[in-house]
Amino acid sequence: MEDDFNQVLAEFKKRLKPDERAKFALTSLNDLELAMKDVQEKQKKSKTAQNLTRIQPFLQAMMQYKEIIEVFLNASSMLCFIWGSMKFMLMVGLTLVLNLLLQLL
Repeated sequence: MEDDFNQVLAEFKKRLKPDERAKFALTSLNDLELAMKDVQEKQKKSKTAQNLTRIQPFLQAMMQYKEIIEVFLNASSMLCFIWGSMKFMLMVGLTLVLNLLLQLL
């Protein structure tokens, strides 16, 4: 099982640019949560607020997933790529939504 995870992670890393790989490698769950709070603050200021607390159950499930990976695979080093991917999707999604709103105005 560990080999499967490492293989998938290696394939994922190959697709990343060096700077993206470096950013992902340093991302923690706390970084993701801070990014979510930052997005919420920006949305409040632009009056486009979304209820990002709805994602909390998903984050709690990811915490359980984190514990499984750490216990069974002893591979917490791959978790940063999970958190980094989620943070990237959050930021890209925010940018797309804001661009769409600006086009509508």
